[in-house]
Amino acid sequence: MPDPEAHAINQMLDHLNMMDRQLKEMCQAMKAHGIKARELEIPELTECEIRSAASDDEEPEEPLKMTAHGH
Repeated sequence: MPDPEAHAINQMLDHLNMMDRQLKEMCQAMKAHGIKARELEIPELTECEIRSAASDDEEPEEPLKMTAHGH
């Protein structure tokens, strides 16, 4: 059965990754035109696990592995 919370989180991660790529391209374009922007250290997204919120009576599912670059 599909897990709506995991699906929503996957969509947010995809959105964040696309925004990150777009922001990097914008910064590169600004730099190419002599515009300086402050560079912040942003921690990398790492792999995480999401477990189903199914009841404890059921057999535990395998954790859903997600990465910042896909699912």
